[in-house]
Amino acid sequence: NLFLSGQAAQVQGNCVKATKYYFAYSILASDELRALPQRKERIDKVIEYCEAFPNRYAETIVQFQIKLPDACAVYSEVAIAQNEMNELGNCGLTGSRWNRDYNYHYRWCKDLSNNTPSPTPHVVLPISNSVLSNERRARTNELESCVGLKGVFAK
Repeated sequence: NLFLSGQAAQVQGNCVKATKYYFAYSILASDELRALPQRKERIDKVIEYCEAFPNRYAETIVQFQIKLPDACAVYSEVAIAQNEMNELGNCGLTGSRWNRDYNYHYRWCKDLSNNTPSPTPHVVLPISNSVLSNERRARTNELESCVGLKGVFAK
């Protein structure tokens, strides 16, 4: 069950896995989520929180010295999951947003961070999480218009 897998990953402090499972669940179980709007809202908040604060999600990360994910890792996993939906639905969406290469998405995200103007030379500012959220939403909007996925998305 994708929802339970997302919860397990969340409890373990793994934002990357939690986001990936929750995204897939929100797409594939849209009928179930229509009946559970509070669950849908909570899942959306976890995804947004993980994008905004991937290193602060759970104490278990520090406690067990787990390698910390960053916003770009979370972003890349979701981008890949969204592309898998594109392929499964035969949506035919193309362009730089639509590929399965984790490293491509990760480098794109890191390049945004590295190109953020900084008032202090040699200090890299964190990427704006609104840029990542906007990119994720743009892909979701395109998926919602896909005939092959008709009825999958909750309205």
